[in-house]
Amino acid sequence: MHQPGDSIFNILGIKGAYATPELSTTNGGHITCDYLVTCVSSGGAETRILDNGVEGQLKIIVAVATLTGTVTVTPTKFVSSTFALDAVTKTWIGIFTRGLWHTIGGTATVS
Repeated sequence: MHQPGDSIFNILGIKGAYATPELSTTNGGHITCDYLVTCVSSGGAETRILDNGVEGQLKIIVAVATLTGTVTVTPTKFVSSTFALDAVTKTWIGIFTRGLWHTIGGTATVS
């Protein structure tokens, strides 16, 4: 039996797969794991905290056109320490596994 793609994402509990992504604009704010994609913007050098995910969860974070400074993201549990989005269209793609976020792609600077 075939199901539309959005039905499969709903079954897996992935929100935002076909909807408007989450927008993170608050300096020092949390990036939730309720949405597959989060777009970040900034008014200068800012920070964000990436909450823990669930085993096997994917997360995509994208810097959008209103980015005017570097956004440094610190996941609560991460193999490295931080990643930085310092230009429009910079991305970070990660997976939460074994209790930690792991970088699996993107153009963000990971440190």
